[in-house]
Amino acid sequence: VKVLYVRNLTVQVMEEKLRETFEVYGEVYRVKKIKDYGFVHFEERQHALNAMEDLSGKVLGGAKIEISLAKPPFDKKKKEEMLRKREQRMMKSMA
Repeated sequence: VKVLYVRNLTVQVMEEKLRETFEVYGEVYRVKKIKDYGFVHFEERQHALNAMEDLSGKVLGGAKIEISLAKPPFDKKKKEEMLRKREQRMMKSMA
């Protein structure tokens, strides 16, 4: 994963400010802010990890930001199959 999930962003922090803050750590190819959180896409995983380590808990726009690796979007079919298998295991263990 080369994408960081950044939360606790204030309205003053725009995408450009996010980009400026994070590109110090390496090439950023996409930034997306949605309400009070955003995603920062790095070219290299190590750059994302370095940024996360250095910037977690730092104040940006007047608030402490929280950073984690973004989870990839979950495929709905995979999720349904996983739940079905879990249910089957539960039924077997109860029998």
